[in-house]
Amino acid sequence: MMDDVDSRPDIYPWMISVFVDKNYRGKGVFRAMMESVKNNARKAGLKCLYLYTSYTGLYEKFGWKFVEPINTYRRNSPVERLYVLELC
Repeated sequence: MMDDVDSRPDIYPWMISVFVDKNYRGKGVFRAMMESVKNNARKAGLKCLYLYTSYTGLYEKFGWKFVEPINTYRRNSPVERLYVLELC
């Protein structure tokens, strides 16, 4: 995705809408998804990806680095955590 949060139009591309159903958690599905994301992003020639989330500690396990808090302006979660995955 090229634009995911209005407060940071200067950064892109974004990985969005990641979800693993409860029935499949703990079975390596998320790990496989993260590897697929990395491989496909590299094949596409991307140098990095961004995401924002309320989770702490999950994405770090897969090479994502916390950048800073980010204003999402969403009513239920106005500030979340911005991460970057460097692919080079």
